[in-house]
Amino acid sequence: MTRGERPAGRGAGSGSGRVRLALLDDHEVYRIGLRTLLERTGGVEVLWDTASPHEAWDRIAVEPVDAVLIDVNLGGPVDGIEATRTLLVRAPDLRVIVMSGMMDERRLVEVRDAGAVGFLPKELSASEMLAAIRTLVVVAPAGRARDRPRPAFRDERGSPIEPLSPREREVLAEIRLGLTNREIADKLQVSTTTVNKHVHHVLRKLRVRNRSEAAIVAGALLSRPWR
Repeated sequence: MTRGERPAGRGAGSGSGRVRLALLDDHEVYRIGLRTLLERTGGVEVLWDTASPHEAWDRIAVEPVDAVLIDVNLGGPVDGIEATRTLLVRAPDLRVIVMSGMMDERRLVEVRDAGAVGFLPKELSASEMLAAIRTLVVVAPAGRARDRPRPAFRDERGSPIEPLSPREREVLAEIRLGLTNREIADKLQVSTTTVNKHVHHVLRKLRVRNRSEAAIVAGALLSRPWR
């Protein structure tokens, strides 16, 4: 058994099949709403939630969980990346999952190097997020990720996908929300022609035929453990 793998009948849910989870997010409405939605699915047990990384560092010792879901952009001097590092010092076998509304390749590398087992976009539905959390908790090796390969997006055959630029990732996020090119252009304050070019590049890089496939692939790619 490799480091971080859970023995049969133990680990997440301690035989119940439920993942024991904690939430660290400074946005109270989002944090409480996410907790409620995840608990309604019946697949997780949220033991505690907090807006403070300092409180999370203290609570992890007395109320251990399988995984902590952290917003990378905490409103304070300590961001999600630093919070991740400290949590893993205090609980080396913990799985830390980082979430954000938008993330570029540089920040993804920082998240990975801090020891997070994966990244989830905040726009995932509750069912998508639950499925991703369970995959990351059960499949991903626990603890620091320094010896893992650098994060690379891959297609269903496992072949590396050419990284998207920050702007292309913004466009992809809006595609996933169902916006038209004109609506994306208005939101990003660029021309429709520019958006058309970005969409073309996104489809080419993701190796998909249309916007619907791109939206599906986006959710699947961003919800996997690092390769």
